Amino acid sequence: MPRLRVSRGRFCTQRCFLRYSGETSIEQMSRQELEKCGAPFSQQVKFKRYHVDFLLPNRRAVIECDGGYWHRLFAVITRDHSKNEYLESLGYQVFRFSEGEIRANVSACVDRVLVKI
Repeated sequence: MPRLRVSRGRFCTQRCFLRYSGETSIEQMSRQELEKCGAPFSQQVKFKRYHVDFLLPNRRAVIECDGGYWHRLFAVITRDHSKNEYLESLGYQVFRFSEGEIRANVSACVDRVLVKI
């Protein structure tokens, strides 16, 4: 298994870094649901050049919370695809949930991860 390192992540610009205020609202919702379910996880884990929102190491699963604005941009979609391929090559199952899915029913999103594994 690759060496993992928790970090705040990379930022597209210095301005983005200065405006960073921690987890997004959909990451917070997902974290709270994972805590409620008692599933062990790590948040903002680095895999080489990629960062994942949530790693469930005992389940070899990754949860990505895709915000409505950024994750509809072509460059981000391309990067997400590459990230998925890389993580899957390491044996991780990647679960991507859109902002709409998380806001509509975060428990169903987390249940889908916990049940499938």
